[in-house]
Amino acid sequence: MKRSASQSRSEDVMATPSRNKKFRLFNDPVHGHIELNEACQLIVDTKQFQRLRNIKQLGFVDFVFPGATHTRFEHALGTYHLAGKFLRSLKEYPILKEVSKKMETSNEDESSHISETDILCVEIAGLCHDLGCGPLSTFFSKRFLVANENDSFVKKWLRSRNVLMFEHMLKINSLEEKLERKFGLIKKDITFIKELIGGYECNGSTAWPYKGGRNEKQAFLYEIVSNHRNGVDVCKFDYMARDCHNLGIVNNFDAQRYMEFARIIEVDGEIQICTRKKELGNLYNMFFTRYNLHKFAYQHPVVCGIELISNNDDDTDVEDLDDDNEFIIKQSSRAGKKQCKRRRGISSKVSAVLDRTNTSTKAATMILASAFNEAGSSTSTVVLSKSTVHRQRQQRRKVAALEIKTTYVPSISVVHWDGKLIPDLCHTTTSISDRIAILLSSLNDGNVKLLGVPKLQSGSGQAAANAVVDNLKSWSCESKIIGMCFHTTAANTGKVKGACKLLEVALGRNLLWLACRHHMFEVLLADVFTACLGPSTGPEIAIFKLLRDNWSKIHHESKHIFPLIVVSDTVKAFISKELQQKQLREDYRELIALAARAVGLDVSEPIRKPGAIHRARWMAKAIYSLKMQLLLDGNENVLQLTDQQLQGIQRFNHFVLKVYIQSWFTCCSAVDAAVNDISLINRLHDYEEVHLCKIGLMMIKRHSWYLSNEMATLCLFSDLVSLENKAALVTAMISERGPHLLTTLPDSITDLQISREFFTTTRINCSFLDIPVKDWPHNNDYNDALRLTKNLKCVNDSAERGVALIQKFSAAAVDEEQKQFLLQVVEKYRQDFASCNREDLEQI
Repeated sequence: MKRSASQSRSEDVMATPSRNKKFRLFNDPVHGHIELNEACQLIVDTKQFQRLRNIKQLGFVDFVFPGATHTRFEHALGTYHLAGKFLRSLKEYPILKEVSKKMETSNEDESSHISETDILCVEIAGLCHDLGCGPLSTFFSKRFLVANENDSFVKKWLRSRNVLMFEHMLKINSLEEKLERKFGLIKKDITFIKELIGGYECNGSTAWPYKGGRNEKQAFLYEIVSNHRNGVDVCKFDYMARDCHNLGIVNNFDAQRYMEFARIIEVDGEIQICTRKKELGNLYNMFFTRYNLHKFAYQHPVVCGIELISNNDDDTDVEDLDDDNEFIIKQSSRAGKKQCKRRRGISSKVSAVLDRTNTSTKAATMILASAFNEAGSSTSTVVLSKSTVHRQRQQRRKVAALEIKTTYVPSISVVHWDGKLIPDLCHTTTSISDRIAILLSSLNDGNVKLLGVPKLQSGSGQAAANAVVDNLKSWSCESKIIGMCFHTTAANTGKVKGACKLLEVALGRNLLWLACRHHMFEVLLADVFTACLGPSTGPEIAIFKLLRDNWSKIHHESKHIFPLIVVSDTVKAFISKELQQKQLREDYRELIALAARAVGLDVSEPIRKPGAIHRARWMAKAIYSLKMQLLLDGNENVLQLTDQQLQGIQRFNHFVLKVYIQSWFTCCSAVDAAVNDISLINRLHDYEEVHLCKIGLMMIKRHSWYLSNEMATLCLFSDLVSLENKAALVTAMISERGPHLLTTLPDSITDLQISREFFTTTRINCSFLDIPVKDWPHNNDYNDALRLTKNLKCVNDSAERGVALIQKFSAAAVDEEQKQFLLQVVEKYRQDFASCNREDLEQI
């Protein structure tokens, strides 16, 4: 029996994907029942979309119309519903034959020019077209963001905030691969959705503006959600119906009738959505209703007044009066007197410079006022006061910090942390708080990124682990972590309650234990120093106070023309080589110069005046001991060392030059760590003083992290290990991870045992192990692994720099959130403008 047209259409509609697949049913007060398909459910369930529940559709209009409390969440669902309904309505009706031919493609027949994928993309675009809407909707964009129109980030956000938020939502929730796997939305479709959200701009040009989504034969698809051709789109249909419903204003426009009579027709060579001439009256009602909404609701005088008061940064006479107002320039409000528009006195770049230089609000205000006056701009044309500068710095700092966090793309990394007690400026008092600096070092490029320096409730390993996990999750990088770099304290390395163990449990997988090698050798030096000179009480090392306090009385030139300490040619060659290298810190440079002078090498630079001698500066022990022995000849009466002290200094300096110095200057390489530790073990075995030898070996046994099965695997990438030894290590490789510390120290590389677990933990492809060692350099997997392991940081200097950063800028902001924003801005500014050369100054 022949089916009627209405019956055929009804059955076809019932066969749409939304009814065949799982869907959610909503009862909407405006459109009735709304069916949400499975793909859009994934989007609605994200935090980025759920935030729309808290964004009022009409901002402050509810102060005049109490019913205007509906949100962008409802509007997004309504637009989604109308977008799918409109496009399916267009698909139901036949199109002129010549138009069908123009829309025909190689893989679609004449009746499939609007595919189910097209409909799904348009529905998603309708759902997400306001995803980037700010608080209080249009008030945020029209007043707050426009007030910052000179800011490059604000400009970009104003143009494409919805697309940017859509991209962020896809990335943070891994939706792109889910949409492709479950619903067949490929990259081209995602691009199409972004173009729909951005809108189709009809600028009169004949060139098709979009390259990644759909071609010009389907240009009408860009007029469904955001129609820049004539403003008739489903977004307007929904917000007018919804606003009228909640405001009690009559809506004379019939959106259902318009969609029912709309057709796709070719006009002036373009395929457009058109309607019958009889619908002109209906379209007139749409624009007249929109006019009434603006006149009686959106631009109601009370609403505009509330917006003006709320935006207290606007160019009005409203100004903060709760602070020092010596720089507030008020405008006359006399009738008939023309008022000039005042410019804001601080931009994002200026704010960043003030943060970087740690300039206080009062100092910044005075500097800006002086600069404006000197530049010929009267302060009467500038909004300038302490409160304004303070508020604007906070706003720009927050925007900059959030941009840094949003644009950061994590890669395979090692997490570093270090804690310290720091004076904390609260609103009423100054207290001491325990803070932990948390950073990431990337294995791809070696770059370091500060995540934050939060407060800890206590100094326990549990508190440290919780803080690290929270920051990793906040930056969406917990899945990228393959290792931990830490100081070897009990709070970190405890077997049960240590931060390292707890962090592995929290992340649910093994991590590399990269104990800080600087800290390891600091412990070695401290143990030997105590054995030679005895324990020292107080914050400063007492014996070095003799040198510092009597410096002005000492003859500063060493009189030795022969080696003060005789060392092997190997050690002398090593010191000579390091002397020619550029050192990371002046402390390192000073130590190697003193060592060179002590072993008889020619050194041009003078012996420097003593600086800090407290215990936290570990290098003071080696530097000042060498200085005292070098300057002793001729200055005995000034220094007045006892025989025991002199003997202790000489013993200590011999150990530093013969055993210690090589280990210190090579400790930053993770791939050479096991080789260097074995070399240190052998030097200790050969050292003539048995007591110091035992102390050194005991320290290495307590810190044999890099000789464990897992960490020793790094030596496969070391140039210091022969091909034969590498082959032997691979042959004896085991699968187990093994303990982190050894009970018996190895004497050679061949005594080590390596583990395949290293490659599982680091996610490195180990297929190169199946080929001969001599062929490794020609293997791509080996070269990729070599690049990653070379960037593996085994010293925790970056975390110590993070601690130094919070120490310097802790007092610059009282609010904890602003303090974290400040650290992000300062770190970024230091990276972008490392020096003060002409090129940097032109960009500041």
